[in-house]
Amino acid sequence: MYSMGQRPMKNARKYRYPLKYGHVDSCPHAETCSPGNYGRTVYIKNHGDLRFQTRISRDSERYKKYMANG
Repeated sequence: MYSMGQRPMKNARKYRYPLKYGHVDSCPHAETCSPGNYGRTVYIKNHGDLRFQTRISRDSERYKKYMANG
């Protein structure tokens, strides 16, 4: 899933299926996981647990540098 940022009205973070968003070129589960045009969307409530929602996106270069210096 690809992070689409915060949704303050829902007090949640929005994630969207990356193939439909154009973030990846292919997915072996495309037909079963997300058959609609917009793709699967998931909201994860903000509850303060940084194991689920890090302050620095885990797929960013900043995160990778931070963790490499550990």
